[in-house]
Amino acid sequence: MLNISWLTSRKVPCFDWFISSLLRQLNGDFVDIQIIIVDYWLQEMAHHAWTGNDVLKRRMTWQSMIPEGLQCVMTPPKPCPWQGPHRLTKNDYFAAANTRNTAICFAKDGHLAYVDDLSVLCSEWLKAVREAVGANRIVAGAFKKHKKLVVENGEPKSFEPYDPGMDSRWSHGKDFAIPCPPNWVFGCSLVAPIERFLEVNGWPEVCDSGGLGLEDCSMGIAWANRGHQLWYDRRMLTYESEEMHFQDPIMRRTDKKKDGTVVVPGYGTHPDEKGHYLVRNLSKAKRFTNYFEEGGIERLRKRILSGEPFPRIVLPAHDWHDGQDLTTM
Repeated sequence: MLNISWLTSRKVPCFDWFISSLLRQLNGDFVDIQIIIVDYWLQEMAHHAWTGNDVLKRRMTWQSMIPEGLQCVMTPPKPCPWQGPHRLTKNDYFAAANTRNTAICFAKDGHLAYVDDLSVLCSEWLKAVREAVGANRIVAGAFKKHKKLVVENGEPKSFEPYDPGMDSRWSHGKDFAIPCPPNWVFGCSLVAPIERFLEVNGWPEVCDSGGLGLEDCSMGIAWANRGHQLWYDRRMLTYESEEMHFQDPIMRRTDKKKDGTVVVPGYGTHPDEKGHYLVRNLSKAKRFTNYFEEGGIERLRKRILSGEPFPRIVLPAHDWHDGQDLTTM
């Protein structure tokens, strides 16, 4: 089974780009394919009983875009302390690891691929993914962020190149899978066997603390520490809209020093910043400590696949970096 997860926390996430480009490449063959949509706004709409607004109307059209015979799961992210109706914090924070772990819990045996929102799959994306599946490899794909991106029937028709949005790995890659270092693992286009995600206990939710991020390269490091070869394939390419990333509301992302001074995430540019501690502390990780109750994400996944609801887990209650009570953040 190939599970393809598409994740969003945006009101206008361009789902039609993703699904239309995927359907072009599937060409009617839906055998052993499952789509997993993890959408922040599904929990908000359920919690607030929204009806009739544009966010809900937009999502109601998604079902009509999914053809009969294509397996599909639509779910909000699992409860966590950083965002959504069960959050402990005052604000909604970027919580990518929690969202990615939600997709793991709905993924059937086989392989799991990740695709970011605001993306269209380029023409060889699925071909490269299927080659990765056949070789049982962990393969990171490529991305290009463009301005004025126009997509019609699943194909990019026009765009304005945007140099700052160019994949930094691109010039070092090939149009086939090549070995790559762990920090080349980006979450925007990625495929790996389910067992690789389970053996490290899912994505490191410590990276959701304050919306810090870095969960993707941390995953790459853990896999490398376990002795797995990682690969990069430019054919697993997605185009993304640059402008659409800045639509409101934007999930909060912060870094801070030990004295509580909040700074823009610099990913470890200062020894006293949370990002620096995170990179240092995870550099030797082979498995992540996540709050999934007894049995870790493997047991949680079995429960979800059997039809149980997610438990309401509101740990941690304090920021691991300085002990700040999450209710004050």
